[in-house]
Amino acid sequence: MSPKRHPTGDGEWACPSLVARAHDLSDLLIGQNRCRGGKRSMSVIETNSPPRFTEPSERHAHLLQFYEDDEVLADEVAEFLETCGIGASGAAIVIATGAHGDGIERSLVARGLDASALKSSGRLTILDARQTLDALLVDGVLDRGRFETIIGTRVARLAARGPLSLFGEMVALLWAEGRNDAALELEALWNDLGREHRFSLLCAYPMRDMAQSSDADLRHVCAAHDHALPVRGNHADASWSDRLLERCELQRRAWALEREVQQRREAEALLQSRDRELTDFLENAPIAIHKVGPDGTVLWANRA
Repeated sequence: MSPKRHPTGDGEWACPSLVARAHDLSDLLIGQNRCRGGKRSMSVIETNSPPRFTEPSERHAHLLQFYEDDEVLADEVAEFLETCGIGASGAAIVIATGAHGDGIERSLVARGLDASALKSSGRLTILDARQTLDALLVDGVLDRGRFETIIGTRVARLAARGPLSLFGEMVALLWAEGRNDAALELEALWNDLGREHRFSLLCAYPMRDMAQSSDADLRHVCAAHDHALPVRGNHADASWSDRLLERCELQRRAWALEREVQQRREAEALLQSRDRELTDFLENAPIAIHKVGPDGTVLWANRA
């Protein structure tokens, strides 16, 4: 696949431009997402916010959805697919478990969309998450070449035609199996693909599988996404969701701080190295070089 680069200036990411209102955790949670210099910043949106998905723009977006209720998830995904792809004269790809795939299709129909016609025209593709994941594995290990062939080529073709939204559960399957490293590797493959093509991706993780996650794993999951969407539905524990989102954001901030400190150290080391190189060059230059003060006093002179 030949890379197709997109603008990297300031502005909202691709669909969704998320709508957030005041939140009890406003002092802890970032309310707006920007990307400068390739750095990711994840925002958290309030549970009872108005519709969270608006028309697509010019950038890739990678969203993280925690959920408890399957029916609510299906409705959320249908809203996302319609707003960020199908409803904008674009396309959508669903990589879901069998039950979720059927539920999402029913929700699309409930929203007035002709799912059968969309599938026939190629604007809606529904793939089984387990079968697709198995096809990406070689001896049980994720294979980048297979990902590019099976996923990348399909994304490239549809993204070139217009807005594209994707929903994926392969990462959740890996996480549920305790293969957290593989799930994070798959998230990274999606992000690499997002640097080549414009699309909006929604990944869903069951809250039951996230409850026992280590801080390190949760930090990496959060860092792989631009936005985290909290749980909706009558059965959702709002306080538990808030705590998870707070924890997720704090871990993201800790990761960002560590990265900033490391970058500062690298910059300082580079500056010191350049300073030594310049000093060595001036000291050993074959011609005389000296520095004179305002009163004509020679303050420094090289060896020549």
